[in-house]
This record gives sequence, structure tokens and C-alpha cells, in this order.
Amino acid sequence: MDNFTTKVEKTKAIYLNAYLKKSQIVSFLRRYSKSARLQEEFPIPRFSRVYGSMHLIDDLMACGSFLEFYHFPRVDETRLMNANFCKRDRLCQPCAIRRAYKQQRKFLDYLEQYPYLLDLDWYYIVTPVKHSFDEDILTVYERLNAVKRAVLHDVRKGRGFVGQFLGGMWSIEVTKTDNGWNVHLNWLIAAPHGLAMALKRVRNRRGQVSYQNEHMRLFLEKYADSQMHNVQKLDFSSPEEVRKALLEVLKYSLKFSSMAVYDVLYMNAAFYRKNLFGTFGLLRRLKLEDVELSGDDLPDEEFVRYLYRRVGVEYELIEREEWERVVTLS
Repeated sequence: MDNFTTKVEKTKAIYLNAYLKKSQIVSFLRRYSKSARLQEEFPIPRFSRVYGSMHLIDDLMACGSFLEFYHFPRVDETRLMNANFCKRDRLCQPCAIRRAYKQQRKFLDYLEQYPYLLDLDWYYIVTPVKHSFDEDILTVYERLNAVKRAVLHDVRKGRGFVGQFLGGMWSIEVTKTDNGWNVHLNWLIAAPHGLAMALKRVRNRRGQVSYQNEHMRLFLEKYADSQMHNVQKLDFSSPEEVRKALLEVLKYSLKFSSMAVYDVLYMNAAFYRKNLFGTFGLLRRLKLEDVELSGDDLPDEEFVRYLYRRVGVEYELIEREEWERVVTLS
């Protein structure tokens, strides 16, 4: 299977799987709105406010109804340009993946524009917080948010060990396991070479290995009543390692594929108007929070445009056009 076919088939599979998942979400929403029993059994905060929009269901189901690809034969590259993106990335896995991809591209372009950033030390840090099985998701979220606020405050004030961080990005990731809600912070941190980020190899009772820093341990003990964290120093001379670290920070906050429909809806409502991603310090000007999902930066090459339409649970090719040159796309 050639690269073009592989790319197209993989993308179609992602959108079809998401379509089936969103069909379940829509079916549940319709039944939930009319059933007092369901509302009592599965309470969803602010249900009418979050899910009462006339456009929500239409947007979710129209997303991916068309897939528009550009294929550049000379360089054997294929890019998805549009898919009627619903932009509801907390309910739509493809839009979450697309957002992460566009943010990743924007950050990598930023590194090329400002190469001095490559001379800094970069770290990927995971900071979970303690939680119990019966705790509500918002209780765990607020505990984690207190850690985030403390880090950003110390960076702004230049105070203490964390105050030496020059900037970076953060994201809150949420999963649900047999042990209840699992919420943790992912950080991508830029620091000067002089920062003493000495790492110690630690193995927990389950045999899991993490790399911890004493200054971070003391910071978390103070602000989170927790010492848990994992630090990884990144080699930014390796594009693959940069992409891998970015994926961890930028990936969708909710693990759609492993979550029940009710849990997805509950979390989306619980986190209504709450930020799950942000940048600070020298990355603040990047404005990664707001990226346009449609379109892409294109090579100045001849290309072939393919347009697929979803019919039932399959896609069919409805247009194929050859273009001589990419000029300017508005």
C-alpha cells in the first residue's frame, strides 16, 4: 500500500470510528433530555447550558462528512485540508487530534524562526496529584489546578527553583480507571543551562520507574501534598523526540476511546469553560490556544485534490482534480 493510500485509509478509519462514537453520544443526549430516570441515575452538571445548543448535535454529526486531501506526487506527501471540523475537541477525537497537529506544527515553525530556543534545556515533566476512588473529578481538578497556579506564579515572580523556568506549555490530562478519576499535568519546560535539574531514578511499589528531582519534590510536597512526578530531559536536536514530547503535552485531554459515553459527557460538562491547556513565559506569544483547524502550510508543488464524502459508514471518492501549482490560499 503506497503512502497516499495509507494516509487516506488511516484518516478515514479515524473519522468513521469517531462518527460511530459520536452517534452513541448523540443517541444518549436525546434519550437523556427526555428521561427523568436517566437524569437521576447519571447526573450531568449544567446539562441544559452545556448541551442545550441547537447546533451541537448538527456540528458533531457533520464533522467528517467530507474529507478533502491534497496529494503532492513529487514529494509523495498527503495532507488533510478540511473535514467540516466541528471544533468541539472535548467531544470529538479527530478535532482533538487535528488541533494537536496544528499546534505541533506551529511550535516547530517557531523553533525554526527562533533557533536560540534550541540552545536552552528542555524538560518534559508529569505531575499527578493524590486522589481516591470516590472523589469527584472537580475536586481532583482543583487540587491539580493549585499546583499549576503555584508554578506559574513562581515563574512570573522569578521565585525559587521553579522561578528559573523561562517558559513552556502545560496541559491537563484526564482518564478514568478502576481506581477512579486520574488527572495529571503535563509540562514542556524551557530552562537555562545553569538550572540544576539533577535527576534520581526511583522505583515505586508497583515496580514503575520514574526520574525525580529533589527541588520539584519539595515544591510539590508544599503545594500538592504530594511528591509524585516524573522528569525527562529532552534532546531537541532530535526532531522525533521533540514531536514525541509535544504529542504528550498537546494530545487530547480526554481519552475518548477508552471512556464510556456518560463519562465523556460528564467530563465535558464538568470542565465547561475551564482551561485544560496554556502557554507561559517565552512561549506565551505563540498563542497555541487558538489555532485554525482548516487549511495547512503547503509546499509549492503540483498536487492532486481528492474529495471524499461519507455515505453511511463508508467514504466514497466524489472529486479528483489536478492542480499545477499552489499559489496563494486565502
